[in-house]
Amino acid sequence: MIKEGTSQRTKPDKIREPQQKRSIEKKKRITEACIRLIGEQGYQKITTADIAKEAGVSTGIVYSYFKNKRDILMAGLGEIVNTVSQPLYDCLEKFESEEDLMELMPGLIDSFAAFHKTFVKSHQELFSLAAVDPEINDYLEGFESRMLSAFTEAYKRRHKELPHLKERFHLVYHMIETYCHESALTPSDEYDYGAMREEVLSCIANLLKPQA
Repeated sequence: MIKEGTSQRTKPDKIREPQQKRSIEKKKRITEACIRLIGEQGYQKITTADIAKEAGVSTGIVYSYFKNKRDILMAGLGEIVNTVSQPLYDCLEKFESEEDLMELMPGLIDSFAAFHKTFVKSHQELFSLAAVDPEINDYLEGFESRMLSAFTEAYKRRHKELPHLKERFHLVYHMIETYCHESALTPSDEYDYGAMREEVLSCIANLLKPQA
C-alpha cells in the first residue's frame, strides 16, 4: 500500500462534493493536474501543494474536495477509467449485429490507442503503482472485468451464444491492449503497426464470428 508523506494532511470533515459548474471544473482541474504531474515526476515525488500549484488553485481548495494526495490519485484514476470507458459504451449502444460490431471495432481500437499515446508517462507510472498497491490494482482489474462483462452480455442478447464467449472476449481485450501498449508505449522499428492493427481486427472477427 502506498503511504502518504508526512506533509499530507487529512481533513475528512471538510470534504465536499462540488455542485456548481465552476466548482466541478475546478475539482477536475485538480485531478488532471495530479495525473499530469505523476507522469512527469512520479507519484512519490509530488505533494498536494505541487498539485494545487499545477491546477492553479490554493491548497485550501484542494483540501475542500480531497482528503489527501492519495484521494486525488484515486479520483484521477476514476477520470481516466471514465475516459477509456466512454468509447466502449458508445460502441455498445450502436451494436445491433456482428457486422455493426466489426464496423465499430476499428474506431474503438483507435480511441484506445490514442488514449495510450496521450497518457504515455502517466500510464506507465500508474501501472507501476498498481504492482505495489492492491487497491489500485483491484480498481484497474475491476475496469477490465466490467468491460468484458458488458461486451459479453451485449453479444449474448443479439446472437446465439458462442462457446467460451467470456474467454473469447478476454483474448480480444488483451490483443487490443497489447497492440496499444506496443504501438503507443514501446514502439519498435521492427514492426509495422498498421499491419499489426489489421491482424488484430482479423483475429477479432474470427473469434466473434457467429457459428452456423
